[in-house]
Amino acid sequence: MIKNTSLADQVYEQLERGIILGDYEQGSIVTEKEIAEKLGVSRTPVREALNRLEHDNMIEETGKGTKIIGISEKDIITIYRLREMLDGMCAIDAANNITDEELKQLSDILDYADFCVTKQDPDKIRECDNNFHEILYRSSRNQVLYNILIPLHKKAARYRWLTISDPSRAQLSTQEHRQILEALSNHDPKATEIAMVSHASRARQAMERAQKQSQVK
Repeated sequence: MIKNTSLADQVYEQLERGIILGDYEQGSIVTEKEIAEKLGVSRTPVREALNRLEHDNMIEETGKGTKIIGISEKDIITIYRLREMLDGMCAIDAANNITDEELKQLSDILDYADFCVTKQDPDKIRECDNNFHEILYRSSRNQVLYNILIPLHKKAARYRWLTISDPSRAQLSTQEHRQILEALSNHDPKATEIAMVSHASRARQAMERAQKQSQVK
């Protein structure tokens, strides 16, 4: 049974992870009652979680139950490829516009991320990753790129369940973030662009490997 003050959030996370990891097969139909019984909760937090997942286009209501949509492997790789292109553009603007306060925030996030990696806490690692990129994108002062990249990163981040469970990849990702931070601290647009694109490319490659391994299993 899930026990937390924010029960709907916990149910949402459980269902989201289940969809991502294939516990709920694409195209299958589930009901509020089935989910509530499986998780040991009432139907109210399940309903709230399903509403959020529908907004995220992870599921759809059919009238006969909830249909699992998820996201195709092709779509998630396309998202990563888009990030490779747009992250580089954002990096250039961020290097030119980031403030000392934002640099301090990024440094603090990475210090905490290192701690989470040693504890092998995938939830907190993913949270650190989200916070790092949110501040970085915002520091670009480019609202168009920010509005495009935030949803892309959030959607891609959901699928990091497939990679951050690997301690070696989690550690490498944090190291890549530090390379980005160093370039940002030097206000070096080219170095920041290279570091960001490299990070996005390696993240995509790690995702592709994880997908292949999950297929073998």
